[in-house]
Amino acid sequence: MVVGRYYRQVLTELLHEFSGSNPGKAALEARVSTLVDDGEYPWLAFTTDVARASEQIAHSSLVAAGRRIVGASKPEFERWGFDSAEAILTDLDAPFGATIIDPPEHERMMTAKYEPGYALLCVGAVHPAGLVEGYLRGIVEMYGGTVSDLVCHAVQMEGHAMHLIELRWSTPVRVGTRTRVASGPHIRRVA
Repeated sequence: MVVGRYYRQVLTELLHEFSGSNPGKAALEARVSTLVDDGEYPWLAFTTDVARASEQIAHSSLVAAGRRIVGASKPEFERWGFDSAEAILTDLDAPFGATIIDPPEHERMMTAKYEPGYALLCVGAVHPAGLVEGYLRGIVEMYGGTVSDLVCHAVQMEGHAMHLIELRWSTPVRVGTRTRVASGPHIRRVA
């Protein structure tokens, strides 16, 4: 199930990225008008609507939409006790679990590995890669950090399509009266 507030927020942001007249846009706008913020809606309906909207939007526009969704949600993240990008990225499933209720295990957003400045994330491929990239960039940026590298690998895990995402970022750190940039460990890729 998906909380109506989140369902509406995602579809509304995706609809902002549509250009010109589009027959699919009217159907999605009609769907948005029926959503009640405190309602709970089927996971399959949500993922189907997001897929329909996303297939008509450029990757860069999906990233922009994801950034806006996360940026607008900062008060909710803070109300849930998240006060830094690190707090969110150490357990990505926790904040998304507040808006997405019991999705199939292979469609969750999960942190597989975390180190300061580096996270390896597993995300079900039902989530458009550009939108997820926007979420991750937005999480880092809303707390003043900078993404230095983000690589999304399309993989199969236990028979399911997944995004395996490597994220590296740096965050400003206050030291006395000066600010310096802290970054995660340098990780070399081996082919």
